[in-house]
Order: sequence, then structure tokens, then C-alpha cells
Amino acid sequence: MAAQVNSIRSASFALMGAARRGDEAAAAKAIEGGADIDGMDFSGDTALILAARAGHARVAQILLARQAHTDLANRDGETALLVAAHVCAGGVERALLRAGAISSVVDATGAGPVMLAADHCTLAALSPLLGSDPQLELRDKLGRTALWRAVDHGNQAAVQALLAAGADLRAAPPDAPDVLWHAVEKGNGLLVGLLLAHGATIDAADSDGGTPLMLAARRGDEAMVAELLMGGADPNRSNRQGTTALMLAAGARHPHIVLSLLNAKADAALRDAKKESAYDIAKAIGDSETLALLQ
Repeated sequence: MAAQVNSIRSASFALMGAARRGDEAAAAKAIEGGADIDGMDFSGDTALILAARAGHARVAQILLARQAHTDLANRDGETALLVAAHVCAGGVERALLRAGAISSVVDATGAGPVMLAADHCTLAALSPLLGSDPQLELRDKLGRTALWRAVDHGNQAAVQALLAAGADLRAAPPDAPDVLWHAVEKGNGLLVGLLLAHGATIDAADSDGGTPLMLAARRGDEAMVAELLMGGADPNRSNRQGTTALMLAAGARHPHIVLSLLNAKADAALRDAKKESAYDIAKAIGDSETLALLQ
């Protein structure tokens, strides 16, 4: 009996090593030698999880053909599908999904496979997960959707794929207006253009009434201001304090933004809740260049 236990243990150890290396022949030999196909190492990883982490699709297929359990989780709560999505192993994802892996699984942070792939994977690794029940509106523990995370990481291919699959442009964490605002915040003009082309609300306001244009103007992002104005942003929209994008640009010493806004018909005569105009704000901080534009 002891010899049999040792033989199984040795074969199981060999299977783990083969899964890590992607050694198909060694994996098949270990299985024939009686390896526990769902055995776990000290981290709770099975051979299938190890193959997924290394992106070894052929070894994963061998394990699945021998009835390896698709949805066992390690000590960090990761299944093989979650691991495959995290490392962008599209071939492993396909094999797991064909074998019936649960696609609605989430990790300890509340992130599902689509979210993990949306962070930094190419379309080749994301597309297998966008089939049946892609969980597009699933939120992680911070309230972020897959689309939000793709924008956060600047993953244009993922943003395009998620929008094509029907991701909600308005879904955002509790403390944020929408995904367009986040793209402006990240300074990613390409994603802003893409989101606008898919119907994002250009003047969506935050809790203070601020718009994406106001954010870009305050930060002095000339290219972003131009993108938003071209997309139809209202240069005279004000927040709850009556502050406009022109006032914010003037107060932040961004004369180039002030000029762009004036060219877009921003009204220099508007006053905020303190009865101050953009000119008054520029005068108070002694910005002569901006004052010359506003006179």
C-alpha cells in the first residue's frame, strides 16, 4: 500500500512539473502512471491551473480529456479560467469553456474572466470570453465593470470589443460619472473619440455638475479640449458653483485653453456664484496673457 501511495505521489508531482513546462508527453505519462489529476500543490494549484498560468493549451486539453475538474479553485480563489484570463491565454480559455468551465466565476476582488482579460489582453484572449453570458455588467468590489477597467488600462482593442458586445457606457463606480469622464481623466483622446462614436454622453456631469470639458480645461489638456469641443461639448455649461470651463482654464493659467474655448463661442461674460467672470479670475492671479485674451 505504501509503495502504491508513493507511486501516485511521484506521478502527481511529475504531472505538476509537466503542466508547468508544457510537456505533453510527460503529462500523459504521469496520468497513465496514476497521478491524481486534480491533486493540488502547496498553493492549492491543480495541474490544470498550472497549465493555464503558463498558457499551455495542449497540456490543458490533455488534462480536460482525462476529466480534470474545470472549476477547482486554489487558495487565492482562482480557477483555471480566471488564471487563463489574467495571463491572456486564449487557447486555454477556449479549451476550458468547451469543457464547461463556469464563466461567471469571480476572484477575491470580485473580478470575472472578462474583466481580467479587459485589463491588458489582446482581442485573441478576450474574444473567447465574449460568447455566451459574458457578464459585461458585472462589477468588481470597487464597482468597476470590464469596460471601465479596459479604459483605465488604455486597452483600446478591449474597449472596442466590449462596446461591440453591448457594454453599458454609463456603468461606473459610485464616485464617478461615467466611462467617458474616466477616459478624459486618463488623458486618452483615442478612447474618448471611440466612446463618443458609440454614443457616450459628452456633457455627463459629476456630482458637482462638472463635465469632461471642465476637467480637461482645468488640467490644460489642449488636445482633449479640442476633441471634446469637436464632439459637441457645451463650452458654457457650468457646475453647481456656476463655474465654466473658461473660468477653470483662466484660474489654472492655461491661456491656450482659454483661446480654444473662446474660439468655440465660450461666453466670457458669464459669472459664477461669487459674481466673478473669467476675466476677474485671471486678474486676481495676475495672468496678463489670459487677461489680454479676455479683454
